[in-house]
Amino acid sequence: MTEPATTPAHARASDPVLRAHASLTALSTWMEARVKHVALTQAPSEWQRWQAELQSIRAILHRPQSVRIAMVGTTGAGKSTFLNALLGQQVLPVGVMAPVTAFVTLVRHHADPAYRIEVDFASRAEWAADIDRFLQAIAPGEDEGDGEGVMKRMLNAMRKRIEAVLGNKLPDEMPMPDLHRLTLPPSVEQVLSGSGKDSRTFDDAKAMQAHLKTFIHGDSALWPLVKQVTITGPYDCLRGGIELVDLPGTNDPNEARVEVTREFLRSAPFVWLMFPMVRGLTQDIQTLLHKEKLLRSLVLSGSYRALSLIGTKADDIDTAAAEQFGLPEDCELSELIQTYQQHAIGNARKQLEDMVGDLVGIGEYADTARQMNDLARQAPIFTVSSAAYNRINKIGPGRRDYGLDHSDETGIPDVLNHLRTLADEAGQGLTGRTALKRVEHLRDEMALFFRSRAAQGSPAVTRARAALQEEVTRLVERSQEALGIAQMQLDEKRTAFIGRMDPLFRDSVRGVRRTCQGWQQIHWATLRAIVARDGLYKSPSNGRVYDLNGDVTDPLIDHLPVAWEHYFTTELGAIRDELALLLTHAAAEFCFRAGKLAQASGGKSPALVQQQLAAFRKRVKFEKQESARRVTGEVNDRRRTLAYGMSNAAKEHMLPAYERASRESGRGVKGRMLEHLATTAQQTAPIIFETIQQDLTEALTGLEALINRLFDELAAATQGQAELVAQNVTLDLDEAAIAPEIRQILDSVPDLT
Repeated sequence: MTEPATTPAHARASDPVLRAHASLTALSTWMEARVKHVALTQAPSEWQRWQAELQSIRAILHRPQSVRIAMVGTTGAGKSTFLNALLGQQVLPVGVMAPVTAFVTLVRHHADPAYRIEVDFASRAEWAADIDRFLQAIAPGEDEGDGEGVMKRMLNAMRKRIEAVLGNKLPDEMPMPDLHRLTLPPSVEQVLSGSGKDSRTFDDAKAMQAHLKTFIHGDSALWPLVKQVTITGPYDCLRGGIELVDLPGTNDPNEARVEVTREFLRSAPFVWLMFPMVRGLTQDIQTLLHKEKLLRSLVLSGSYRALSLIGTKADDIDTAAAEQFGLPEDCELSELIQTYQQHAIGNARKQLEDMVGDLVGIGEYADTARQMNDLARQAPIFTVSSAAYNRINKIGPGRRDYGLDHSDETGIPDVLNHLRTLADEAGQGLTGRTALKRVEHLRDEMALFFRSRAAQGSPAVTRARAALQEEVTRLVERSQEALGIAQMQLDEKRTAFIGRMDPLFRDSVRGVRRTCQGWQQIHWATLRAIVARDGLYKSPSNGRVYDLNGDVTDPLIDHLPVAWEHYFTTELGAIRDELALLLTHAAAEFCFRAGKLAQASGGKSPALVQQQLAAFRKRVKFEKQESARRVTGEVNDRRRTLAYGMSNAAKEHMLPAYERASRESGRGVKGRMLEHLATTAQQTAPIIFETIQQDLTEALTGLEALINRLFDELAAATQGQAELVAQNVTLDLDEAAIAPEIRQILDSVPDLT
């Protein structure tokens, strides 16, 4: 990211990244004009180190931090209307996107006035697989009986996709033509023969919206092939690195988007759960959080701390309900809506707390369980009337009066403020502040270095430097002791955690039999669709996601959430914090003793020493914060990879069973498919869990090594800053005797505020 030349001053002042760019430019210009010539002749190694730090700062500004938020909810939850309200324009059409034509939409900001759309399509191989699954689904199977509706809805959804792409109706009865050989419409052939992406740029929003509509109408041949749409534009609410991902409804039956949706849910650090307030946390949402294990997955990945609930359609209330909320019948509509919102928030929070309580249960990790319950009680919950906000702000064609006259009453401004907070705390605001602090530290280091050069030769300085080197040695010794303690604790906690997992792995093998018994309840047509998709399928009948690979590992994973959180957050966090505290104490002792030594050494400029020590403390604090952030990030990445890798281990061993089961047809097909699946699952369960155990052991060992390296870097940074204090200590500064070239540097140090 580079700062536009035309960026106004007020924008730079409010944008941390632009401020960091401006400060970096000012410092770099000063270094080239004032410092370079002197440094190359008097301190070439320091100059190289300073240049390396400049390049490192430029690198983090070139890739500023982004904040991805996954928006998930049932179809009809009002996500599109809500997104339009946040963006300030009707980007997504409202009311025309049936579940089968919805798609993953990612929206991000850029400073240019133009709009860009990039569409990711399914490949030719994925389209061929769709056809094969349809042909397999219409093959003879069990007598329909009372499950006819399941089969009918499944085939209708699949048929609708095939017919939309082909542009022709398929026969209702067999025999079916060779669908692989049918001529495709030119637009479809062009997409399948291309790169899989289509990118367009538009000068205005209306042209962009018109192009977008070509993919979502039911008469389009391309909608079944659309996997993801990425929209980039000058959306002010997304400034600062916010990326909003509108995921298809939890009851979206389009298989092409199931894995895309799951991947976004796996990787997004923030999740917004959308629900229409008139239904509260609907059955679909409870199914998503509980039955489809999203809440469990968020805990295992460490993302549950960033879960927010957003109740939509806050104005959708019957005016006759006033008495129900203890209000007079003639109360103002706005008062009724406000009371209704408070009531809905209370109900939603109670349901979330209950689900977290069920997940946590009662066990040995009481403190961790209490913290998890506290997070549920503190989860942000917003209630919004997106349609009313859009009417008030003339976004889209809506004309209905919702009884709200001011934007503040709609709840949308609260969400916009929340976005700004996220951008500042976790997005480009964080990047900008980090870069700015590093620029300031670099400037201060160079200024102190050249002051020390001006004071060289003083007896007081010579005595102080010798004494301070002894203090640096003492600091190094204390740092090494702290590192030794941290390394020992990491090894102990890892060994204990793996030890606690051992009986769970053994018990999980026995639990697979119960898992297989649960598959008996799956309709034969659904089971056929599941095995055709290697164990993962989203049913068009009820929107439920079936994941047999995840089912196989459930006997283990169901027991993990609290133990997982206890190890990765509580225990590793405590070790990280204790090391930081020990290094802080060592640094504080160094400052105290250094100040005393400087006073004892004499000299004309004791205040300069205190400035150096203040800069040292500030830099150590910064390094400690950065280290904590990096350790937390690495831990979360590793726990997320481990959590989602378990079902992949099961899938690898279940694939032969899926292949055999997919070839079954005719009467009794369900029993034969289940026999293949259950036999393989139970026979390979010991191998599956042994593989997961090995992966866990290797991953935790690797994570421990990585944390130790980050700890070493923190200790080395602390020691390095102490070395700079000792080398550059300034006690006797004779202003009149400063060399002209050094005087020019000191007098021109840039003010970066």
